[in-house]
Amino acid sequence: MNLSAIHTVWQWELRTFFRRPAHWLVLAAAVLTAACATTWLVALVARQGLPARLDDDPIRQFLGPNLFLVGTVMWVAPLLTMNLVAEDRRRGSWELLVTSPTALADVLLGKFLAGWTVLATCLAPWPVFLLVLSLWNGRATWLRGWCPWPAGAGFDIEPGVLLGGALGLLVFSGVLAAWGTLTSAWSRRPLMAALAMAGWLGLLLVITLALQWVGDGRQPGGWIDWLRPWGVWHHLAEYSRGAIPVRRLAQQAAVMTATLWLAHRTCRWVDGGPR
Repeated sequence: MNLSAIHTVWQWELRTFFRRPAHWLVLAAAVLTAACATTWLVALVARQGLPARLDDDPIRQFLGPNLFLVGTVMWVAPLLTMNLVAEDRRRGSWELLVTSPTALADVLLGKFLAGWTVLATCLAPWPVFLLVLSLWNGRATWLRGWCPWPAGAGFDIEPGVLLGGALGLLVFSGVLAAWGTLTSAWSRRPLMAALAMAGWLGLLLVITLALQWVGDGRQPGGWIDWLRPWGVWHHLAEYSRGAIPVRRLAQQAAVMTATLWLAHRTCRWVDGGPR
């Protein structure tokens, strides 16, 4: 593993990303969606107050599987990861990378880290906005008239919920980046990579909804036990409750490692080379 080569690829991918105006529009749309969800959170709490059950707490749901966050991930992840490998193949620059002295594993790691950085940037506004609410909480009266909720949220946020939710989004974006690297490594066209990634995320969403339909995945059963590790949105909800599940962290780290290894093998198979 050549750290210098990995850093070079990571830096080059980020520069390429921020040179494209379309990617800036994607980032702006992701921030706007998080802002709309924050406004919804404040309005919901102001209207109904905090519920007695923790699972119904909108603060915890804000960093968990809510409609705004699910929708953001479903379209942002395919768009931002489809170019990691497939775009280089389309332009003909991939052959230069795989025939250079840099190892293929280092190239894929650099691209994966770049995709992780970009996806984490798109999801970063969610914990940041929640942090603003926890610090503000109705005390910033000088903002009156400049935003939709000038009086503040009017509730306190547990630090554990904020930290756990932020960690969950960070790890989740890493898993998404690994899956995006794999689908991009499999395809010769960015559009096909995006469609494959969107289809995979849609399948995982269906699995999560199926687990929720049978009782949030907690009921025993053979097929349910087999499906539970693929209910990724339930995993995100675990972090948003304020806990740091060490076992889940190890599981997701193993998934990222296995996915990147599979992406390496896929590149060798698609390119037909010895590397």
